[in-house]
Amino acid sequence: MMRAFFEMIFKRNEDAAKLNIWSLLMVLSFAAFSVLVYALKPSFNSLIIYLTAFAAYIGFGLVFISSLAGTRMKKR
Repeated sequence: MMRAFFEMIFKRNEDAAKLNIWSLLMVLSFAAFSVLVYALKPSFNSLIIYLTAFAAYIGFGLVFISSLAGTRMKKR
C-alpha cells in the first residue's frame, strides 16, 4: 500500500526506492539519537549540545525534502 502511494507521487520506481531508503535512514538515525539522549540523561549543561544536534537533524531533513522537490520539478 505504501509502495503504491510512493509510486503515485514519484512517477518512477527509482525515486520511490530512493525515498524509502532515505526515509528509513532518517528514522533510524532519529531513533539512535533519541536512545542516546535517554541513555545519557542529559544535564542542563549538555542540553545545548543535544539541541544543536537536533537542529542539525531537522536541517538535514529539510534539505532532503527540498532536494526531492527539485528532482521532481526537473523531470517535468
